[in-house]
Order: sequence, then structure tokens, then C-alpha cells
Amino acid sequence: MMNDGYNSATTPEVISLIDDVLGTLADTINNGEFPEIGYYGSSKKNVEWSENGYEPVNAVPSFVDGRKVESAKTIAGLVYGLTCFKEHLEQKMSMSLRDLLDGEL
Repeated sequence: MMNDGYNSATTPEVISLIDDVLGTLADTINNGEFPEIGYYGSSKKNVEWSENGYEPVNAVPSFVDGRKVESAKTIAGLVYGLTCFKEHLEQKMSMSLRDLLDGEL
């Protein structure tokens, strides 16, 4: 199942997972390759709730192909979002509080 082991992950475990994803993306790009990222849709029609958390309806994920311009933008957005989320976790701040403090500086 997709969620095995992640429903009760600690903050350090999530940060480590984010580091792994970002590291893999960086290694792929540094090796001159285009990243291909599999993902499951997150809309109501693509997931169902079970005792194990949200589960994808489809057994096969969709993929972002880094060779396409739109996909490259999506990957850049993913990197930015993961980096912000990691910072948020490390500082133990809500996104809104962090954003407020950034605006006051």
C-alpha cells in the first residue's frame, strides 16, 4: 500500500524523506538525465479513505516527464514546495506564521 509507514511518521522522518527526494532529483539532473516522477492524483475522484489513510484509486501512477517544458516547471514547483515545507517543519512554524514573519523583516 502506498501509505505503509507514513501515517505516523515523525518530523525527522519526513525531513529525511524530503531530503531523499530532493537528493534524487539533484543527482538525476547532475547526471544529465531528465527526472521522471510518478504521482497519484489527489482529487476526490483519485483517492479513497481507508483505515490505512488515503489510498490511490488507480494502481498505476501518472508521470511527470522532465523533458517537457511544462513538466520542468512542475518539477521546479515541486522542489520549491518541498523546500518550503522542509523549512516549515525544521522551524516548527505554521506556513502562515512563517510567511507573516518574512513579510515583517
